[in-house]
Parts: sequence; C-alpha cells; structure tokens
Amino acid sequence: MPKANHPQIGEWFEVSHYLKRVTEGRKKIWRPFPNHPIEYYSKPFKGLFIGYRYLQDGTREWEDLGEGGIYIFTPTNHFLVYQFVYANNRKPVYALPIHCKKVGAQS
Repeated sequence: MPKANHPQIGEWFEVSHYLKRVTEGRKKIWRPFPNHPIEYYSKPFKGLFIGYRYLQDGTREWEDLGEGGIYIFTPTNHFLVYQFVYANNRKPVYALPIHCKKVGAQS
C-alpha cells in the first residue's frame, strides 16, 4: 500500500472546526462545529498533530435476540480525519483536513 501524503507527527496547525459525534434518531454522525458557539466569534485554535484515523457515520438498530437484545451499528460513510491536542483540552480532538491550516512552530 503506498504511503499517503499525511502531515508529520508534532507539526502545528490552526484548526477552525472540530468534529463532534451527534445522534439524530437512529443515525450517529460526525458533524463539524466552530470553536465558539457563535461562529462569528470563533477563532482557530493551535493544535499539535498527533495522528490520523478513519471515522464512520452509521445507523444504530436494536436487534432482539430472544432473552436479550443488542444494538447493531451499521456503517454508512467512512472519512479521514486528523487528531490534535491543544492546551485547553486533554482529550484529542478530530478535525477534517479542510479545516486545518499548517502554521510554523509554536513559540
């Protein structure tokens, strides 16, 4: 498999929107959100690139198995996202590559 042109771990980016998982009925989807509830006031945050992964949207259905049941997740869409960490959040955040802009080293 040929190596894709991904950023190097440890590079700094300005991220304008992060991804958040939301549930709409039976659908579980990833949606981009600005970094401030009012997009007009939203400013990009500087994030340190720590990796990439593939996320998926899909549907969740309850299957009855007689004595019990289970939720079955069926993927409908796959896409590449970048993982970042930044000072205000200890958990990694996901962002689409179109919402990321490479910047110089953090000062």
